[in-house]
Amino acid sequence: YEYDRTVLDLLGDDRAVGASLLPEDNRTPFDNDFETQTPSNVLVVAVETLAGDVATALVADPARRDPLIGCTPTGPNDEACMETFVRRFGLRAWRRPMSDAEVMDFVSLGVTFSQEQGDFFAGVELVLRAFLQSAEFLYRIEIGTAVEGQNGLYRLSGFEIGSRMSYLIWGSTPSEELLESAEAGELDSVEGRRSAAKAMLSDPRAHTQVERFHSMWLGFEKMPLGPELTGPMRVETAAIIERIVFDEPQSWLELFQTTETFVDDSLAAHYGLKGPGGASPSWVDMGGSGRQGILSLGAFLSAASNPNDTSPTKRGKLIRERLLCDPVGAPPPDAPADNPPDPSLGACKIDQYLANQAVGESCRGCHQPMDAIGFGLENYDMAGQFRSHDDNAPSCTIDGQGELVGAGVFKGPAELSELLVREDIDACAAEYLLRYASGRALTSADEALSERVGESFRSSDHRFDELIVAIVSSEAFGYRTDMKVEE
Repeated sequence: YEYDRTVLDLLGDDRAVGASLLPEDNRTPFDNDFETQTPSNVLVVAVETLAGDVATALVADPARRDPLIGCTPTGPNDEACMETFVRRFGLRAWRRPMSDAEVMDFVSLGVTFSQEQGDFFAGVELVLRAFLQSAEFLYRIEIGTAVEGQNGLYRLSGFEIGSRMSYLIWGSTPSEELLESAEAGELDSVEGRRSAAKAMLSDPRAHTQVERFHSMWLGFEKMPLGPELTGPMRVETAAIIERIVFDEPQSWLELFQTTETFVDDSLAAHYGLKGPGGASPSWVDMGGSGRQGILSLGAFLSAASNPNDTSPTKRGKLIRERLLCDPVGAPPPDAPADNPPDPSLGACKIDQYLANQAVGESCRGCHQPMDAIGFGLENYDMAGQFRSHDDNAPSCTIDGQGELVGAGVFKGPAELSELLVREDIDACAAEYLLRYASGRALTSADEALSERVGESFRSSDHRFDELIVAIVSSEAFGYRTDMKVEE
């Protein structure tokens, strides 16, 4: 995703070619955890192929090529024009100014090839290929300067901070304006980062990035549904997040308490709601239907399912881990964790799950807190439709009674949402966003920062845009720690 967004912003190439060739990133739940990203031969070959594809397409398109080069070459030997191109593009591609020696390496490469081919643009294409395969482009290099007297602590440069900010808020490379702010030293201070972050949040890329964060965090980035449902459901969830975070900024908790959703007649009928009266989506009322907030939407309800049906265990696990930051221990090695309970344990689905819990006290200890949540959502199938009985089993009625252990009983997503907003889901949201911003799992060394960020979130009336600003403007955002020293 970040590769394709970066290529789009640098070169105007909107084909999203990286999505088809680059190896799939592990989700933990985010796709930017550096601890899971290991270079492989597949990655190297894909990067080389993509570099050739993107560079060839750019050079063949004068409308994109000529503004990028920034000068009109006088011939294959035009070293000055090649240097202009390398310096301008190198700043954006490497997200920092290049040294003179680095510039001349690329200039020499480009001009030598231009002369051999008798074509200045052949040299440009080769230089682009080299840039797009370089470590400085493919990796966000954060070296910083050692802080005197603080073992393992490094102060990041303004350019390194700008790159952190850009990939957190936009999911893409820094703009020319952000790089100028970095060069001017404006990102070195907390107030400078705060001001820049607020401006960046007004960019449409920030809106897309916030929706994408939620989709990865809450498990609906990839929905196991057909396109006739997936498309409208993506529009629906994006509209609700957009409204609450940006269009009508309000408490992020409203994401769980809103009684309106954004649907067309077809999706409204799917949910059993009164439609807006047309094929174009509009806001409709969910009040009184048992639906409320994002937990009642098909996108969320499609997450954490078995191949052909819902999984009370997986739904409960998702809510405990992602909304309550209550990690669930790994199952025993011999447990068939990815399979539904054996049908021989009972005629009805709930009986199978309860019998599965009864296998042993250790099974019950883990399953009961998860399954009890999932039972309260069982009236909604994996496509978000209401049902009164198990699929293909009318005699197995679903009472939909659930329990959030320690908080209370509930029935359906509306009542569950009300229980959750009274828990610490705000602190958990802050923790997950900090985790995404860090590109790694948090450690004990991050606890104080996580608490400060969570408190800032609460004091802002749970404004999610302010949560982003709080992370970016924290003192810690301008530093990196040596993980080995920390351990």
